[in-house]
Parts: sequence; structure tokens; C-alpha cells
Amino acid sequence: MLLGARRACPACCARESLEEFQLAMAGSLRSFTIVHRSYPGVQTPFIAAIVDLDGGGVLKGTLRNFPADPMRLSRGLRLRVQFAPTDQRDREGRTFVCHHLEAEPAV
Repeated sequence: MLLGARRACPACCARESLEEFQLAMAGSLRSFTIVHRSYPGVQTPFIAAIVDLDGGGVLKGTLRNFPADPMRLSRGLRLRVQFAPTDQRDREGRTFVCHHLEAEPAV
């Protein structure tokens, strides 16, 4: 499984067998870590999480809006992929958009 357009398979160089498919926008928390040290300008602490997406695929992202006590997070917590603009811009002045993860609302 690869993210983005590819002209050939990186493992076998095949060009005919590549198929595009949509990854799910939700999944279950597999693992996480609380990051206390980062690059200048990156606010800490933050939670780096790994999510098993519904239907296959794995995604790493930053968990936002986490509980006051992040140690209450548990494996299997339902998370949703969200996209938001950042405060950074490219050379043409366009805003970068990145993904993050948020807990699904309880039903």
C-alpha cells in the first residue's frame, strides 16, 4: 500500500497491476507516545499516535483534543482523521493542510 500516485510498484517494478483505493477516515488506536521534546516552535507535550484504519492501512498522526490525563487513553480507542490548514505557507503563499487525529464522539 502506497500513499500518492505511483507509476510503478517499488517492490517489483510492475506498471499494470497498481490499483487506487480510498483509505478509511476512521480507525482504532494501536499505539501512542507522549512527546515532551521536539523541534523549536513545536508545542509540547503532544501525543503521536498510530491508528489501524478501518478496512486496512495504518496511519501515524498527532492526536488532538486528548483527555486531561492522556494515560487514560487505551488501545482500541476510536479515532477519526481530520484535516486542517497550518500556519505555514509554500513559496506561492498557499497554506499547507495536514492531518491529525481526534477521538470519535461517544454515542
